[in-house]
Amino acid sequence: LDARWTTARHQLEHEGVTGAVVGELEHRLREPTGLSGEVWRTLVATPDEVVLDEVRAGQTTWPETVAVGPLPDVAGWLTQNDGTFPFALVRSDRTGADIDLFLAGRGAVAESTTVEGQTSDLRKLPVGDWAQDKYQQRAENNWHANAKLVADQLRDLDARHRPRLVVLCGDVRARSDLADLLEGIDATVVVSESG
Repeated sequence: LDARWTTARHQLEHEGVTGAVVGELEHRLREPTGLSGEVWRTLVATPDEVVLDEVRAGQTTWPETVAVGPLPDVAGWLTQNDGTFPFALVRSDRTGADIDLFLAGRGAVAESTTVEGQTSDLRKLPVGDWAQDKYQQRAENNWHANAKLVADQLRDLDARHRPRLVVLCGDVRARSDLADLLEGIDATVVVSESG
C-alpha cells in the first residue's frame, strides 16, 4: 500500500492537486474499511474536497488508476457496479440473526454477520404462580432487545453498503419485531413467510 500510495501521491502533486486534498485522500485510503477480506475503494475529489469515497467488498477487475481532469475517470467504478443489486438476507430467531449481504451479479456473499443476543429467559412458561406474568414479560423484553441488536447491525450495514432490499425470514415473532424496528431505512424491507 505504501509504494502504491507514494506513486499516486507523486502523480497527484505533479498534476497540481493541493496538499490538503492529497492529505485527505491519503487519510481515507489508509483508514480501516470495516470490511473483512478483499475490498476495493473508489475515491473522487474536486480541487477542494473528497466527494465520493466508496468501499466495496470483493475483487475488482479494473486496474488501479489515478487521473486528474475536469471530469472524474469513473469507468472502472461504473463497470464494477453495473448490474449489481445489493441485498441482505436476514435469518432471524428470538436470540439474534444471521445476516448475509449479497451483491447480485457477483454471485457470492460479500459480507456475513451473526448477531447473538440474550439467550436466557426466552421461553414463556406456564409456571411461576403469582410471578408467571413477570417471567413472560421478561421473555418478551429479551425478544425485543435481541431484535433491536439485529436492527442496529442492519442500520450499520445499510449505512456502509446501501442494500436496495432486505429480506427477513425465520421466526414469526422475531421477523415481525425486526420489521417494525427497521422503519426508516433506505432499503425496501420484505418479510418472507417461509425460509
